[in-house]
Amino acid sequence: MVATNRTVVFVLMIAFFGVSLGAVHKVGDSTGWTSLGNIDYLKWASAKTFYVGDSLFFEYNPQFHNVMQVTHNDYQSCNGTSVVASYTTGC
Repeated sequence: MVATNRTVVFVLMIAFFGVSLGAVHKVGDSTGWTSLGNIDYLKWASAKTFYVGDSLFFEYNPQFHNVMQVTHNDYQSCNGTSVVASYTTGC
């Protein structure tokens, strides 16, 4: 019974450890988030493997760009009028 409890605790620790180590992906890599140049973000994303717990990091020039968070439905309908959050700091 003690060995079973230790096994369960060990498995849970490994599971939580894996989730807590999510990777941070800088969108666009060294180019960052921009409309300047010929950046193919779909190609960038298709070359990555994303896991639960990973994060996307948007670095951009705040003089020209921003990042807006919208709902899934608003994204699908290309509706940017109902913004959940707007980010304008450049990172």
